[in-house]
Amino acid sequence: MDDMKTRLEKMIGGYDAEHDRILRRAMFFFGRRLRTMNNPLGRFIVSKVTTRLLASAIVKWKLFGVEKRDGMSLEEITLNWLKPSIFFRIPTEIGAVSDDRIEVLRPECTVGFDEPALCLICRASMNMDMEIVRRLGGKLTVTETILEGAPKCRHVIEKA
Repeated sequence: MDDMKTRLEKMIGGYDAEHDRILRRAMFFFGRRLRTMNNPLGRFIVSKVTTRLLASAIVKWKLFGVEKRDGMSLEEITLNWLKPSIFFRIPTEIGAVSDDRIEVLRPECTVGFDEPALCLICRASMNMDMEIVRRLGGKLTVTETILEGAPKCRHVIEKA
């Protein structure tokens, strides 16, 4: 029995060691699907329909631990917006912070885009983030993206 327990513990440890890679593959799966939507109709559907539905579901059903409460602080809005990213182990850096705004930097694309030709579908898909932050009581502005030539994507969160 001890051998079986040891083998099972090793199997669990092996799977857990692959956790980050599995989560990243799942995110890149969505990125590959989004690439096919990189046309005027597809971008319209992504920016006006799917991203809003997803954002609504994430906030309403508290997916990934996202919680909405009245009177949330700027820090709480930012944390709750970042919870899906934290869940999927997406690299995130906190930039400048002040009483009225928080800057979040992304050193890589959250869905694995790496071609400048995808910048329009990238912008369309970011509507989900903007809608999540709006539903939490804030405003998200994307000031720079990697696909548009910046070293990091730059997001600014403010209270609405």
